[in-house]
Amino acid sequence: MKFFSLFKINNIYLKWVVIVGLNSISGFYWGSQVTHIPYYLAMISGVATWYVIYLLLDMYLLKSSREDLSRKLWISAALRIPLQFFIFPDMLSGMAALYVVEFFVIDEKFFLAFYAVTILTGLFLSIFCGALFSIIYGIEKFRNRRSENA
Repeated sequence: MKFFSLFKINNIYLKWVVIVGLNSISGFYWGSQVTHIPYYLAMISGVATWYVIYLLLDMYLLKSSREDLSRKLWISAALRIPLQFFIFPDMLSGMAALYVVEFFVIDEKFFLAFYAVTILTGLFLSIFCGALFSIIYGIEKFRNRRSENA
């Protein structure tokens, strides 16, 4: 994991602005099909909400002396940046978010609908990041057990 220390950002606020901002590239690309300013404001508000969520989670982990979990959270979110260009997870997350919003009959031409789609897409992608987090955590536990037995 020394590779990720090369890209370490010491300022926690800047770190999550960069990670959440880069993770939202494909969402803004696909969302750019909508050309009205209120929809962009809704997407920006949704991304800002996820920034605050990740920032508060990371701050909680650091305050509770769980630097290893904070590092794994950062790695899983950073790994998601290049994975968004495979399109499939983002496409499925966006479609699922649209179906949920349509299920609750939120008017599609409403600020709240685009905000909800952005939040739900972020939730589904965070579940994807959680899976990456679990894989990283499992690999590290396996490596530690293996080195203890050697």
